[in-house]
Amino acid sequence: MSVLKRDLPVCGLDAFTSETASPLTPPPPVNWSGVLGNPLEANLGRAAAVCIHPAAAWRLLPTAWRWVMVAAYAAVAYAVTLGALLLRGLA
Repeated sequence: MSVLKRDLPVCGLDAFTSETASPLTPPPPVNWSGVLGNPLEANLGRAAAVCIHPAAAWRLLPTAWRWVMVAAYAAVAYAVTLGALLLRGLA
């Protein structure tokens, strides 16, 4: 399966192609500098992709965004657990 060069700039991976990299080489980090200039739908889509595919996002996100991802997962887990305990106590 080859990756078309015209498809890569959407993800910020224009230097990474399947022909030049081995399967063990991690892809380069995504350039997130243009995130503020993107429409809301694109930012929501990226956020949903990070939540749905955390293993893939972990390899692509810079270190600071990895901490945000860990904090978000911890906050959601805490909220779900607290909600379940509160619902259990009300029943």
